Amino acid sequence: TVLMAACNGSTFQKWTVTPAGQVRMFADMCLDIAGGTSANHASLQIYPCHGGPNQRWLNSF
Repeated sequence: TVLMAACNGSTFQKWTVTPAGQVRMFADMCLDIAGGTSANHASLQIYPCHGGPNQRWLNSF
């Protein structure tokens, strides 16, 4: 499960967005939609990167 928290500069709050749309923490862990569901209110988790569609994010800013 991913939780929102106040910024404190810890390594657990440092993320990298790759050109492929992965949001990575450390070299091999990605922000992932648990179970690959597209349902509203789906749970997010940190999971080993595998490049699946449930680990690709679009920036809509």
